[in-house]
Amino acid sequence: MRYTFLICSERSGSNLVTSLMSGHPLFSGPPPTHMFRLFGLNKGHYLPFTPESRARFLTDFHDARSTILGDWNTSFTPDELLEACGDSPNMAAAFDFMYRRECDSDGASQAFVKENHTYRLIPFLLDHWPDARFVFQVRDPRDVAASWVNTSSVPGGVKEAVSIWCADQSQTIECLSAPRLEEKTAQIRYEDLITHPSEVLNGVCRHLEVEFDAGMLSAHQNPRTTRTAKQVDAWSNLQRPVMSQNAGKFRSVLTDDDVLYIELKCAKLMKQFGYAMLNDVESIAPTERERMLVSLEGRLSSGKAQRPMSDAEAQRRERRLALISRVINQPEVRP
Repeated sequence: MRYTFLICSERSGSNLVTSLMSGHPLFSGPPPTHMFRLFGLNKGHYLPFTPESRARFLTDFHDARSTILGDWNTSFTPDELLEACGDSPNMAAAFDFMYRRECDSDGASQAFVKENHTYRLIPFLLDHWPDARFVFQVRDPRDVAASWVNTSSVPGGVKEAVSIWCADQSQTIECLSAPRLEEKTAQIRYEDLITHPSEVLNGVCRHLEVEFDAGMLSAHQNPRTTRTAKQVDAWSNLQRPVMSQNAGKFRSVLTDDDVLYIELKCAKLMKQFGYAMLNDVESIAPTERERMLVSLEGRLSSGKAQRPMSDAEAQRRERRLALISRVINQPEVRP
């Protein structure tokens, strides 16, 4: 299997770029499973494999796949997974089996994978798939925060959005300073993708050493994408063509206090990524900046949902959380 992994914060267009890449005939970009993160960050609960821990991993892997929020074209039974993995000494065989089956259903040869906090997984990913490539997409943190505020399934509001955005970007930049990663990674901005999709996707394709395909711009018509968009409220926009005007929405969603807080927290990174600020925050002394941040925290938008998620989505998320709890609370293997 050949993988391209997306590095992208939540509410930053990660599902959009994944669906667009899935429109390429060589790529399969199914909805995220977040299983690389679940098992990669908890590999010590299974590895090194013992007969008991291998059986436990295969059971948990199958159940994790059965509780994902998105809708894939394919599935598999525990016996099929067991047969595919054989005596593999690591986790790669299970992932390869799952993604190869979905790639085959799409007539594709490569997988495009969305994960959250991908920078935390890079050692695990390169240990298992040393030829993996990466695409790093960033979005204006003010629009990220506005999306958090408006999305029922993403709690925390402006403060949480800013905290995660800053951590994601700064730690990704640190990871990408390594020579072997810098040359493996294409970097794009969400705003450029939605305003000049053909140009940006051409650049991504060149990085991945494939030809651009115009079918990428019609990815919203893919039946799998349409099914998923109807099931998960946060992904509803995927059933629409690229929304070229979907930038700067924060101006009508966030308060002046929200925007000031975000720019105070994110000024250095925003400048690095080319985002212009509305406030002259760089001229403010560090001590005054901290005082202002403390003062603003109590007035930030809280992220109350505009509409609650459906009962079906709530039940799917409950099952998923139970599975995650089961995995992360297991003891580590003692060889």
